[in-house]
Amino acid sequence: GNVNETTQLIDEALDIQEEITNLPWYRLLKTSKGVTLFLQGEFALALEELQAESRVFDEQTYNVFRNYPDAWLSLLTSLRGDYRQAYEIGQQSLAYRNTLLVQWVYLSLAVAACGLNENERASRALHDALTGTLAHWSAFRWQCLPAAALLAARADQPEWAAELLGLTFTGPRELTGWMSKWDLLNETRRQLENLLGAQRFRAAWEHGQTLQLEAVARLLLEQNQPDRAQLSAAEMANQALIEPLSERELEVMRLIAAGYSNQDIADQLVISVTTVKKHVNHIFGKLGIESRTQAIAHAQALHLL
Repeated sequence: GNVNETTQLIDEALDIQEEITNLPWYRLLKTSKGVTLFLQGEFALALEELQAESRVFDEQTYNVFRNYPDAWLSLLTSLRGDYRQAYEIGQQSLAYRNTLLVQWVYLSLAVAACGLNENERASRALHDALTGTLAHWSAFRWQCLPAAALLAARADQPEWAAELLGLTFTGPRELTGWMSKWDLLNETRRQLENLLGAQRFRAAWEHGQTLQLEAVARLLLEQNQPDRAQLSAAEMANQALIEPLSERELEVMRLIAAGYSNQDIADQLVISVTTVKKHVNHIFGKLGIESRTQAIAHAQALHLL
């Protein structure tokens, strides 16, 4: 969205709240303003807004929505280098779980866990962040990319990590300003460039800039499922096919390998069983096989899984 317009609306709402003696919503509005400042990389100003007090403070009302300010305070604490404290803030906030807002907490836990080198925890938290309504919002997806890039780099997937970084920084400056100020992310970027070499790194970065955010978000959800192997090598193998599988066909192929029935796949992807059958037939045709068992074996042999 338009952050400048949003900030103006928040300021107008805050003026109204101050005129009517700081109702409980005042603190939540201050949090929203703090978020816009954080996203732009204005950390000191963001902290002032996130820690703002209201003269009329309704703890019960605040606790309903506290996942939101807690998540951003955790993220800000991570960006200041205190990952342990950031993780504790997120963990404590889970006691006030709000079905929608808790996704921000999971994101903050993923970032903090990355800073603590707790990669499995970070992966689980990122998966939880991408499982829910907010994951359909592009602004939220942008915020998930830095942690995903770090995890890819640590999973020995340097080109995929570089691609994710390339996609990350195609986002609007008002949503990604904080990312260029995250020391851990900058260090990872330098390590990737040294590992790949300038030419390969740039090629991966530029390829990442062409990726579709929605498709990448779906892929990250699959990648960060517990005990699910990372898939960048699979993507590379897929491109080597005479007729590569589409993103949707790869999704269906992975679900087939996981033992899903056609109905299960339809439920998972929110499509009809008829559509699933069409995808399965396309997969069989492209791989030159006739059964699910053959499909799994063939895909494994080609390193598509």
